[in-house]
Amino acid sequence: MNLSKILKVDKIYNLNKIDFKKLCQNVIRKCLSHSIVQEYTDAVSESNYGDEANYITYSSKGNKKDLTLISFKRWKKVEIGELMIRDFLMMVNEAGAKNGILIVPVKLSNSAKSFVSHNDKITVYSRMQFNNLIKDENI
Repeated sequence: MNLSKILKVDKIYNLNKIDFKKLCQNVIRKCLSHSIVQEYTDAVSESNYGDEANYITYSSKGNKKDLTLISFKRWKKVEIGELMIRDFLMMVNEAGAKNGILIVPVKLSNSAKSFVSHNDKITVYSRMQFNNLIKDENI
């Protein structure tokens, strides 16, 4: 049985870009316990799948020099494949971050899940995990 119920994560598409970024910043601070250094933009961040918000951060519990790139994708109707994960890993390296956290409102392909599980430099929160991160947010 595949019940597609409406989840809180589905409401992110109704937010304007400013409110979406505010939501992302709240998740970074409250749920992930990171401090934001700056918003990160790169030449390739335009996507056909939807918009995104990227931040250079550091863990509130860790060393301020150990930077993390946290990327929120507001993509629709796409399954995240291994190539997209590899592109994100490249973006982490280009940003000069030690590691990366990718947060997406869609599911990962099996090859993407496998790639993530064998790579300790990146963490991915997919659809249900993203939904759990924003469960206390007022959307």
